[in-house]
Amino acid sequence: MRNSNTTLGVFVVCLKVLWRHKRYLYLLTFSLFSHFIYSLIDYFYFLIILGVPEFEDTKIQNPIFIIGFNRSGTTFFHQFLSQSRQFTSSTAWDMVSPSILLRKLIAFFPALLSMMNFDRIEKKDKGHEVKLTEIEEDEMLFFYTN
Repeated sequence: MRNSNTTLGVFVVCLKVLWRHKRYLYLLTFSLFSHFIYSLIDYFYFLIILGVPEFEDTKIQNPIFIIGFNRSGTTFFHQFLSQSRQFTSSTAWDMVSPSILLRKLIAFFPALLSMMNFDRIEKKDKGHEVKLTEIEEDEMLFFYTN
């Protein structure tokens, strides 16, 4: 590239390299927008606490923790338990947007992504397929804990 030794030229070259290696582009995008997303989720969580103060006092009775090694059947067991009426499970969309109020405001988003075939987070060849609207493990909730 001509004049690639200028600041703008170096920046353009870096963007081209990042675009060629998409995983770095995802990391860059996540780094830039993660603080905004976390702040937005915290804001909506604060609104829920103001609007429904008993939300924080909700007790979870007899929780079940599924712990195991990779590829040992924990996902299968989790999905098996989620089919029972005794237990409740979350979808991947619930993990991406843990605020109930925020989910209601952007409820159209998962359907829109599904129509555009952008709802798959992980391919099946990486272990198991992860889609926004399907039951998924809850470890992503730890992103939002303090």
